[in-house]
Amino acid sequence: MNFFQEFHRAFLGGFTAILCEYLVPNNQVPSGVRSFFYGMTGTCAGILVILGTPLVSRLGYFHVIRYNFTWKVVGGIVMYLFIGSSNPWLIMLFILVDTTFTGGTAGFFNMPVSDICDEDMEKYDRRHPITSTVFGSNALVTKPAQSLCPMLVVSILNRYGYEEVKHGSASPAEINELESVMFQLICFFPVILGVMQYIAWSQFTIRRRILERYVPEEPI
Repeated sequence: MNFFQEFHRAFLGGFTAILCEYLVPNNQVPSGVRSFFYGMTGTCAGILVILGTPLVSRLGYFHVIRYNFTWKVVGGIVMYLFIGSSNPWLIMLFILVDTTFTGGTAGFFNMPVSDICDEDMEKYDRRHPITSTVFGSNALVTKPAQSLCPMLVVSILNRYGYEEVKHGSASPAEINELESVMFQLICFFPVILGVMQYIAWSQFTIRRRILERYVPEEPI
């Protein structure tokens, strides 16, 4: 599950500018708005973590993270079937929301990992939690996503003539085909990853409210 989240973050972080270069024409979106959009994709996730902490405290991280997976699936399907690639403003909005939710909820992923450490300590009556082992294993699994994602996306783009389009040697039909593939990547990446994450997350049975356990409310 964490692997797919990191995979999604790598896709959004590494290819948003490339995809918007072709799907968001300069004559429809001013350069100033485009620059502001790129800046917001890097800051909104952090804002969401700050603003979303009370929600996690109230609902628990399990439901908040699962809502994110639901958004990926529903948002990608709605974007592809009902909105389409003809509205660059909605494409930018979708990417911004997807980037914000994906990056923001990733900040909560350490909560279930910590719960796994505590559950293991209680279950096997350990004197100390195996925190370093669990977090190390998690990093070992998720780090390859940062390399595999660019390799996969670049191979897909090159298969549909990205290099030719970039060097100006492609026909209008090839350009349209590449833009169609780019739009499908924007829509289907969240759907596919969201489905796999939702299935994997449904198997997680340690559903504690971390903030309620470790940060109890103090009377005023």
